[in-house]
Amino acid sequence: MEGGNNAQTHRRTDAKDDISATARRISRTDNFNFSIYHFTMSGEVSDKQGNPIDVGDEVVTKMRGGKRQGVAEDIVMSEEEAKEKGVKHPPKVLFTDQHGHHVAHNPEALTNLDKSKE
Repeated sequence: MEGGNNAQTHRRTDAKDDISATARRISRTDNFNFSIYHFTMSGEVSDKQGNPIDVGDEVVTKMRGGKRQGVAEDIVMSEEEAKEKGVKHPPKVLFTDQHGHHVAHNPEALTNLDKSKE
């Protein structure tokens, strides 16, 4: 019987470790505003500060110790439009970065430079 209790205790310890690991991952995203994670019901997308993103706005995101910056060329809102544009999991903001690469990013990962300066 003791072996059964030890096995149960061991499983509980593993579960606690899993919860601790999850808590550590969540704590790394403390600066992320989860309240604006999804785009609004009006069909408008927002950046990570809650500022709306429109076509023509200058957007930037951090990436691998640097940043990607460009002007929003299109905003993909539906699955059909995403298939046409060759992207997955809308909504996406499409832009060409400073190196000429075509980029599709989640709006909540971007910062709208035009709106954040106001």
